[in-house]
Amino acid sequence: MIRLRLSRLRHNEDGSIPIEAVFGYLILTVWVFLAFQFYDAFRTKGEVARASYDVADILSRERSAIGPAYIAGMKKVFDFASRSSFDGQTSLRVTLITCGAKNNTNVCDGVDKFVGVDESYSPDGLTPQTKKSLKTQADRIPILGAGDTAVIVETIYRYRPPFNLSNLVLLLPGSGGTQSTFNVGMEQSADGIPIGNFIVTRRRGTAITWDDAF
Repeated sequence: MIRLRLSRLRHNEDGSIPIEAVFGYLILTVWVFLAFQFYDAFRTKGEVARASYDVADILSRERSAIGPAYIAGMKKVFDFASRSSFDGQTSLRVTLITCGAKNNTNVCDGVDKFVGVDESYSPDGLTPQTKKSLKTQADRIPILGAGDTAVIVETIYRYRPPFNLSNLVLLLPGSGGTQSTFNVGMEQSADGIPIGNFIVTRRRGTAITWDDAF
């Protein structure tokens, strides 16, 4: 008797359509959330990159001396352009470098000769870059001729996923998902997933100089 009832229950298909509809709705809902999460993450990554290049471009065109107050102003520009929404979401570090080669036949290629650091400053308390720390990132700095100068702009934006799907966002290229994408002194924060940029720009006019008074 029990075996017969179990056999009938196994072959009974009443209510299968509503059950399948519920499973389909759940799958579709999860897909919509995932699609929006990836869209928002890549959109934010693009906005942060554009904001970082804006700051680098402004600095490369500067003809007057720059200093702590000037960099603090650039931080405000970056916050506005990247749509920063809370304190501590972004960080900025600016480093002025010079190729100390003695003549035009020598270059700073990161192998035989390397750039010197004229000044490195962050309004957010990030560790200043040094010649030693930059040497570990030689592949990110283009070859410079003797006496040539450039500015390095490093930014970090701590991204908060709308739906807290952190493990998926960590797979984004260029996000903080792998230690190799971190800049020196820019560690992952509990405030969000760090999206970092490292931009090197040669001067477009006179050499950029540093003055603590500015």
